[in-house]
Amino acid sequence: MMWRMLQNRISTTDNLFKRGVLKESQIRYINGCDVVENIAQIFFECPTSVGVWQRILSWLNYSTAMHNNTLSNLNQFAGLSGRG
Repeated sequence: MMWRMLQNRISTTDNLFKRGVLKESQIRYINGCDVVENIAQIFFECPTSVGVWQRILSWLNYSTAMHNNTLSNLNQFAGLSGRG
């Protein structure tokens, strides 16, 4: 899943539109955020996602600022596994 995120290969609304799978009339804004669904929005910007991440970080007793960039988040949390 992480590899697909880094390659921007997840079937988000913006990717499906770019690939011609969806028409412009089929694009919907999600969660009332007035933005087209994309990887950063789903995983790091959506209020629901931010809440989930905050709960996970709290459970891990880890305090940090969240980035809205997939690669930045990967680099930031790479050390949490203990393997680097």
